[in-house]
Amino acid sequence: MSAPGVTAGKKYLIVRFSAMGDIVLTSPVVRLLKEGVGAEVHVLTKARYAVLWKANPRVSRIHTIENHLQEVMPELRAEGFDRVIDLHANWRTLLLQWYLPGVPFHRFRKGSLLRTWHVLMGTRPKRMKHIVTRYVEALAPLGLDYDGKGLEFYPDTHPSLEMPQAKEPYLALVVGAGHFTKRIPVDKWLAIAKSWYPHPIYALGGEEDTATGLQLQEQSKGQITSLCGQLSPGGSAAWLAGARLVITGDTGLMHIAAALRRPMVSLWGGTIPEFGWLPIYPEGMNRNVSIQKDDLPCRPCSRFGRADCPRGHFRCMHDLPVQAVIDAGELLWKNNYGK
Repeated sequence: MSAPGVTAGKKYLIVRFSAMGDIVLTSPVVRLLKEGVGAEVHVLTKARYAVLWKANPRVSRIHTIENHLQEVMPELRAEGFDRVIDLHANWRTLLLQWYLPGVPFHRFRKGSLLRTWHVLMGTRPKRMKHIVTRYVEALAPLGLDYDGKGLEFYPDTHPSLEMPQAKEPYLALVVGAGHFTKRIPVDKWLAIAKSWYPHPIYALGGEEDTATGLQLQEQSKGQITSLCGQLSPGGSAAWLAGARLVITGDTGLMHIAAALRRPMVSLWGGTIPEFGWLPIYPEGMNRNVSIQKDDLPCRPCSRFGRADCPRGHFRCMHDLPVQAVIDAGELLWKNNYGK
């Protein structure tokens, strides 16, 4: 039910410029606005991420920028939005409010200061509010609450290499990540993957992960097939959707796998799931097992990830308990929760 004064047929703009995982995590907001208010939903994002919204049937129009808001302001002003839902909450979106005077803005609370405090003090929270919960709280003035249905992702793919060719049950390894401290070392991937030989194993990642994927393929003597750099986000999602099990670091494809209800083992290094980044499934379903090195006083070393290990030893990944990953993965594989 919507709040008094909020009627169906309104036109709302959701703002989230980046990145892959964060955009997927906004999908419950899109759903709630469409189903709960009957709104015409538009989104504003960076051009490179428009593909993540393209196939979503709940989105009426995608507005994009390359670098500056001025690129799109005449277009946005012409739409006559009734409300803006700001799910990025940075200086640029504050400027957007100045450019669209008179339009009510609803902004989510990041919780960045609290996470920064934990990083600086070397402490870990028991569990912070999930990012999806914080996104949905921005809709409180509309009388909308989280519906418990989890994430959504609609792949935009075409018949090609992008569509899974494997006929046997297979394992997907998500080897890419935007920051060094989220990347699992090659030797760890090889040690984990051995337990699934001779089942097909596919390494997924972007162009920047091509060298890592090829290294895994060569050192596994072909037991691991690298698809890194060969697929669009929709193509990667198609391969995730067909996987019996996904093993992944803290990255965007982790959230896409959760949106596709895949069972997964998520591996955590410099970042921690307690900051509110856990894979989220529909209420009553949890197909994720999180594995991390718990007894390191230097974790977390950042809120979102770093380009290097500040201590120089990278023990959060080098000491990752491989057998715990294998045990969790084998249990999920055996029960075939993803069928």
